[in-house]
Amino acid sequence: MTAVEWLANELFKQLTGEPDKISLKEVLEQAKEMEKQQIIDARNNGFEASGQGQYYFGCDGKKRWYFLTEEIESEKYYNETFKKK
Repeated sequence: MTAVEWLANELFKQLTGEPDKISLKEVLEQAKEMEKQQIIDARNNGFEASGQGQYYFGCDGKKRWYFLTEEIESEKYYNETFKKK
């Protein structure tokens, strides 16, 4: 299930009077976090499937990529590309 599908389901619950014990603000924050993770996963999967990059796990457990001599951390890519400045 995508973040958008999950959000739509949660909003429907809120509108029909059967909300879980979670506030609308928490629903939106969860959806944003899910979307972020889906973007990071898609990027990682693309590098892996294309054979253009190799990855390793850093000491912090985060997956890092080597692509042409450049080390690319997926979460850093997300923050630089999608975070509002």
